[in-house]
Amino acid sequence: MEALISIAWDLKDHTRVLRWVPRYTEIGGPNDSLELLRVQSLAATGDVAGAAVALRARLDAQDKANK
Repeated sequence: MEALISIAWDLKDHTRVLRWVPRYTEIGGPNDSLELLRVQSLAATGDVAGAAVALRARLDAQDKANK
């Protein structure tokens, strides 16, 4: 799945990134950096508000984890 998401990102296929990153996260995928690709894909597709919400949630989670 990581490879699929990475290739989709390279091809600027944001729809596919947005479809697969949540699935990857649901199964407990360990690569947290893919969530950043989801945030960037949200912004690239014009969902700036969604990107802001996702980024805020990520920052809050990092703060709670003391990272």
